[in-house]
Amino acid sequence: MSETRLMTRAALRAYLHGLPWGEINARMEAHRLPKPLWNTPPDHPAARWDRKAVDRALDAASGMPLTVEAGTAFLDKALGFR
Repeated sequence: MSETRLMTRAALRAYLHGLPWGEINARMEAHRLPKPLWNTPPDHPAARWDRKAVDRALDAASGMPLTVEAGTAFLDKALGFR
């Protein structure tokens, strides 16, 4: 069975290993984490986050390349080809 793509507020916090809500909100305001879909306020019971969007934000925060071209350039540089 696959993981659910949409996450509730509680599921998002669990996915982020219990990161405090103040920190999650600050990261959303700084555009380092996505806001909930459909312009729903983060504290609304209907708020849902896209797991893939959260994963992309985490990838970007860890410095992972977000495109094939960026990944190729990153590896070329790391391996001394550039």
